[in-house]
Order: sequence, then structure tokens, then C-alpha cells
Amino acid sequence: MKQFKEPQAVSKAPKVSSGASESSQAKIAVSPVLFGFDEGAAVGLDLNDVVVFLNSFPNASLTLHGYTDPIGSDDYNMALSYRRADYIRERLLMSGVSKQQIFVKPHGENNLLVSAPEEPLASRDSLKSMYARNRRVEFEFKVSNASTLSN
Repeated sequence: MKQFKEPQAVSKAPKVSSGASESSQAKIAVSPVLFGFDEGAAVGLDLNDVVVFLNSFPNASLTLHGYTDPIGSDDYNMALSYRRADYIRERLLMSGVSKQQIFVKPHGENNLLVSAPEEPLASRDSLKSMYARNRRVEFEFKVSNASTLSN
């Protein structure tokens, strides 16, 4: 039986690189925010680079895609994925980003990065650890020239 160690729920600053001016091609790459099991909030989150980017490009928009692992009911996981994405949205709004720039899209347990194991795992904790990368919010940016940038 395999055992997995759960990565720590996020809280490093997202990695961001952006273009020099609004007329140039804007580029941004943001690492997904990871969440603990059954958690709707992330601790120590630093979204400053995202705030600077969105405030520098007022015609840019951001869709926050929330995801869960497959443990739990479909309805519960859909609601949890919304809470996760909305948590990030609220942090951005509190930092001065315009609400017209931010959209939330819950996906529940769809688009798993880690699927069910082929072999039985040693424990429920091992299963929760294995699924840790599924518990995330991804960032998708659209800039005024209609290009889409996502992680």
C-alpha cells in the first residue's frame, strides 16, 4: 500500500511576469493556489503581483477557476470549489481590484490533476494527501486584445 505526503496548502506568492505597457503584449503567469482538505481559505496568501497587474491593465479581466478533489458529493464539491474561487476574489477586491475585472467559475471535482489510485492506499489520510494538487484555484487572464493567458 502506498502512502503519500500532502504538499502544504499554498501560500507562496504567485509567480507573475508582466509586459511593460498596455499597448505591448501583456504576459502573466500565476501559479495555482492550493487549499487544504475541505478548506475554503488559504493562509498567508500574497496576491500583490496579481493586484498590480490588474490595476495596471484596467481592460484586463480575470476568471478564477475553483476545483476540489473527488472526495465528497458532487453538490458539496461544486459549492466548495465556488467558495475557494470566491475567497481569492474577495482578497483581490479588498486589495483594490475592480469587481468588473473578476469572475468566478466553480468546477467541483472536474479536471482532476490526480486521478483515483490503481492500488488501494494505506489510509484515508494517504488518499487526501495524494489528491492535494486537485484542491486549487487557477487564474485565467484576458487582456484587451482578446488573448487569453492562464496557468
